[in-house]
Amino acid sequence: MQASDLVLSEGMMTGLHLRSPTLIVLDEGVLRKSALPISDRAAERRRIADAARVLIKALPATDLDDLGRRTVEDVLKRMSEAKNPSELDEVTPGFARRVARNRWVQGIFGRQQGPAVTELVDAIAAAESFQPTSAFEGVVDPAALKLSEVHDAFGNGGWVLSTPTRTSFTRAHTQPMYYAELPEMSVVVDMPAGCDPCAPPKSITGARMYHAGQLLASWKPEQGLTADHDEWRKVVPARGKGIGRNAVSQFMPPHVVVTALNGDIDRLISEGGELIPPHDGSSAEAERFLIQSAKALPDAAHLDLVGEYLFTYVYDSPDSRHPFLIGNKRDKGDIHQTSAQTISAVTGGMMRGDCDDLAELYQAIAERQGRTTQVISLPAHAACCWADKKDDGAWHVFILQTGPAVEFSDPSLPVALEKAYKSFDDSETFDPNGLSLSLRFSDENTRSHWRLSWRIFEKPEYARVMIDVQKDWHFQTYQRGIAKMLKLIADGDTDNANYRELSGLYTYTGQYDLAARYHRMAVENTKEPLSRLYENVELVGQLFEGKHDDEARALAIDLIEKQIPDNMEQLGASAVQVGAELCSALKDHANDLAVRTIQTCMLGYMDKRIDRIGTWLNSSEFKEDAWENSSDFQKWRRLTQLFAATGIEALKEAGQDALPLDETLQGVATSVQQWLNNIAFRDLDEPDEAMMRYASAAEYYSAILGQDRFTALLEKAEVPITGDHDHKDRIGGLAQLNLDLPWILISVPYWHGRLTDLFERQRETLKPEEVVRIGRHIEEAYATCTKLGIEHPIIDHQYHLSRLIVAMIAQDAAVVRERLHVVADKNDKRLRDDTAQWLGDAARFVPLEWYRQILGLWKEELNYKPKYFWIAWRAALNHAPRHALMVGEMAASEFKDDPAFTEEYDFMKSVLEQPAKDAAAKERAGKGR
Repeated sequence: MQASDLVLSEGMMTGLHLRSPTLIVLDEGVLRKSALPISDRAAERRRIADAARVLIKALPATDLDDLGRRTVEDVLKRMSEAKNPSELDEVTPGFARRVARNRWVQGIFGRQQGPAVTELVDAIAAAESFQPTSAFEGVVDPAALKLSEVHDAFGNGGWVLSTPTRTSFTRAHTQPMYYAELPEMSVVVDMPAGCDPCAPPKSITGARMYHAGQLLASWKPEQGLTADHDEWRKVVPARGKGIGRNAVSQFMPPHVVVTALNGDIDRLISEGGELIPPHDGSSAEAERFLIQSAKALPDAAHLDLVGEYLFTYVYDSPDSRHPFLIGNKRDKGDIHQTSAQTISAVTGGMMRGDCDDLAELYQAIAERQGRTTQVISLPAHAACCWADKKDDGAWHVFILQTGPAVEFSDPSLPVALEKAYKSFDDSETFDPNGLSLSLRFSDENTRSHWRLSWRIFEKPEYARVMIDVQKDWHFQTYQRGIAKMLKLIADGDTDNANYRELSGLYTYTGQYDLAARYHRMAVENTKEPLSRLYENVELVGQLFEGKHDDEARALAIDLIEKQIPDNMEQLGASAVQVGAELCSALKDHANDLAVRTIQTCMLGYMDKRIDRIGTWLNSSEFKEDAWENSSDFQKWRRLTQLFAATGIEALKEAGQDALPLDETLQGVATSVQQWLNNIAFRDLDEPDEAMMRYASAAEYYSAILGQDRFTALLEKAEVPITGDHDHKDRIGGLAQLNLDLPWILISVPYWHGRLTDLFERQRETLKPEEVVRIGRHIEEAYATCTKLGIEHPIIDHQYHLSRLIVAMIAQDAAVVRERLHVVADKNDKRLRDDTAQWLGDAARFVPLEWYRQILGLWKEELNYKPKYFWIAWRAALNHAPRHALMVGEMAASEFKDDPAFTEEYDFMKSVLEQPAKDAAAKERAGKGR
C-alpha cells in the first residue's frame, strides 16, 4: 500500500486519523482489517424461544390467575423477537429481555423451575453478547489495539475501541419515549484503558453527543456538561414538528444519556448535574435518587427527561396479588405504584409503570424541590401538576405525564388551570372550584379521586387543610371533616368550595337539608356562570334526596330552559357531560325532565355525530390507528358511550308505551340503535370487553320490548359453544336480537346489573327467591365465560360482588367468608371498597342477627380499619339505621384507641338514633300484622 492510498478522516471516537478500506492509522498505532467468519445467530434466538416455551408450559403450576398467566406468556414470547411492536405502550422485546436478566422471571417461577429459568437467562445473555461483524487489529500488538463494529443476535450494537491509553465505544443515543421526531444522535463513551467496552461501564472519563458528525454536547466529571445552546437548538428545536403547541418552555434542554453498549442506562447528564438511576429498591437508594433528581433537574423541562429516558410505559398487572407482572393491551389491571415501588422495579437503569406511577414519581421529586404539587385526574389519565407565578406576572401551570411535558399560562390561575385540564378533553366539564385530583391514603394500591378548589395550587397551607379533610373522607370520620370545614368558614374563609365541601360531607351522612343549605351558599358565593350551572346540577340531586321535589323540579326546569341554553356556546361538547349529570340527578324522580334534558343538550349534538362515526367506521376511509390512538376519537368514543347509557336509562324509565308518543325518545332509540350497530362493538380495548356491550344491548332491548318479553326470549336462548366470534360483525336492528341473545345470556355484567337493580335505594321490598334466581344465572354465565376463555378484570370484579350479595341474602356464611377471604388475598383497594359498600347497601334486607354474623366474618377475614364506617354510613344511606349503628359500635370498640372513631360513633348516634327507633317500631308493627 502507498501513502497516497490513505485519506485523512475524523471519527467521533477515533478522532483525526488516516485510513483506507483495509488500514487505519491512529496515534496509538496502525490497525489492519481482519477477516471474520460469517455468523448466523438465529440459533441463539431460537434457544430463547425454546426456553420461553418450557416456562410457558409450567405456568399452570404457579399461583397466578388466568389473566396473570396470559401476561407472563405474552412477555416470554416477546423475548426472542427483534422487531419492536407498532404500539408505543406495548412491551418491546428488548425490555422483555431486560427484565428477564434482572430477576423478574425468578420472581414468577421461584425455585420450582430453577433450571428452566437459568436456561432462559443464560440464553438471553448469550444472544445479547456482542460479537464483531467488522474488525481492525493492531499490526504490532493485535491484543492491545482493536477497533470493531459489534452486534448482538438482534442487530443491536455499535463500535468499540481499545488502545493502550483509552477505551471507548459509540452507539446510537437513546431515543426519548415521547418525542419520535428527535433526530438520530450518537453518543461516545470514554473509559480508562483496559476496560471491556462491551460490558457495563464501571468508570467513565467522558461522554460526547453527536448529530451527523457534529459535536452537540460533551461531558467530563470535572467539568460537567458543556453545550452550545444555539447549535443544540438548531438540531433539537424547542418548537416545531412533533412538538405540541403547549410543550413546556425549553423542551428537551441540552443533555446526554450515557448507557452501556447494550442500552442499559448508566446516567442522565444535564447542565444541572448527573442523575444516576436507582441501583436497587432499597429505601436509601430510592431517597438518594429522588434527592439527586431534584437537584439535577431544576425545572419542568429537565424533569421531563425522567419520563423520556428513565421510565418505560407498561400496563399494570391484572392480578393485584402480583403487582410486578407486566400487563398488555388485552390483559391489564389498574394498580397505582408508590414512588418507592416504581423505583424498586428498576431494571438496567429503567423504571416502569403507567401514567399514575410516573405522576407520583414526579410528585415525589418535585416536592423535594419545595413545590406544591398534586396528582391530577384526567380522562383515562393521571399526571403531576403544579403552578408557579413567574416574573411575567402570569401563572404557569406545568403538567408532567406519560407524554411530553406541557405548560399553560394566564394572569388568572383558574383560567390557566382550565387551559391545562381542557387540553386533554374539551368535552369534559371544568369547574375551578372542584378540580379532579388523585390522592392516596393508608398505602392502598390505588389512589382515590377527589375534587378540591384551584386554591390548593396557590396556597400550600390551604392545600394541607383540605387534604387533611379528604383523609377524614377516606376513613369516613365525617364528623371531624365537618368540624374542620365549619371552623374554616367561621374563621372567615367563605370560598364557595368550602361550602360545597361541607355540603358533600352532610350528603354522605344523609343530612340532606343541611347539605342543600350549604350547597345553596356555595351557589350564592359563585360568580362564574358555568361553575354556578355545575353546582346547580348537583343541587338538584340533593334536593330530591331531601324530599324537596317541587324545588328540585323548578331548579331542573330553570337549568333546562335557561341556564344550559344561555351557556351552550361556552359549554361546547361538554354540554353532553352536563346533560348526563343532570339526567343522573333526575333518575327515578323526574324522567320527563330527563327526556327534556336529552333533547336540550345531548340528542341534537350526538345523533349526527353517531351517524358520521358509524359511516366512517364502515367505509374505506377507516384507519385503525386513528380510531385507537387519536385523542379526538377517544373523546367521541367516551361521549357516544355516555349518551347511549343515558339514553337507555331514559327509555327504560319511560317504558315501551311512551315510545310511540314522544319524538325525543324515538330519536334516542334510533341513535342508540345506531351506536350498537356500528360503534359499540368497535369501541373495545380488548375483545372480552364485548360482554359489557352485550349488557348495554340487553338494557336497550328490554327498554324497547319490555322487561318481561325480553326475559322470556332470553330464557329460551342457548349459550355459545365457542368463544371464537367476531363481535364487530353485526347486521343491526332488531334482526340482531336473536344473534345477541346467546352472548347476553353469558354476560356477567348484564346479570350483575339485573341483580344490583333490585337494591336501588327507593326499593322497600326484596324477593329473596329472585336474588337466588339471578345468582344462578350469574354462576352459569361466569362458568361459561371461563370455559370459552372470556376473561376480564371487570367480569371477575362483578362476579365477586354478585356472589357476595347473593350469599348475604341467602344467609350462606361459607360463601360470605370465602368472598371476604378473596378480598383479603387480593388486597385491592377497589375490590375492598366495593365489597364494604355492598355490605352496607344490602343491609336493609338482612336480618340483624345474621348481619352481626356477617360483621364477625368481616372482622375475622379483613378487619380493615378505613372501611368500617364506610359500611356503616352506606347502611345508613340505604335505610338501615340499626345496621349502621351496629357497625359503628363495632368500629368504635375495635379501634377504641382512636378518638376519631369514638367521635364518629357518637356523631352517628346523634344522627341515627331516632331513625333506628322508627325502624324498630315499623318492624314490630309489621310482625304484629
